[in-house]
Amino acid sequence: MESISRISTLLESARELTLDAAHAARSSRSTTTRSLPTAQLKKLLDSRNDREVLDGLRRVISMMYREQRTLPFFSSVVKNVASPNFEIKKLVYIYLIHHAEQEPDLALLSINTIQKSLSDANPQVRALALRTMSGIRVPVISQIVSLAIKKGVGDMSPHGLPFQLSWRYAQSA
Repeated sequence: MESISRISTLLESARELTLDAAHAARSSRSTTTRSLPTAQLKKLLDSRNDREVLDGLRRVISMMYREQRTLPFFSSVVKNVASPNFEIKKLVYIYLIHHAEQEPDLALLSINTIQKSLSDANPQVRALALRTMSGIRVPVISQIVSLAIKKGVGDMSPHGLPFQLSWRYAQSA
């Protein structure tokens, strides 16, 4: 009998935790759409806490897609390209592809880090790095991109397969 009441108590506390987590997720989503002053947003992007950096990046990407000015955050965003956190890396790459043409010199600073990601153990990171390198429209790196694509075509991971197929199709056309 005691074990049944214990299980019941555990289930109830798990339910409460789930409801609390859902409430926190809901409230965090609503704060993401609220604008922050530029200085506060840069502070989030420059933080050492991954959660704060993610919050700042989500806000910047949201602003970017609402066609608000996000170029002032370029250096604060791009310095996070070396983060080991996959979510941070993904958002930085999205931002980089979108703004590399406007800031080609600063975009070039991140190319070395992206090249290192091409040999990461995680196939998702490799595929994302390859897509990012090929999406950055800065003429100076065309040779590097071409070498990265040739290397990526040989990647047998399922994450690189869609890229390989589209590249091979483009070569045959």
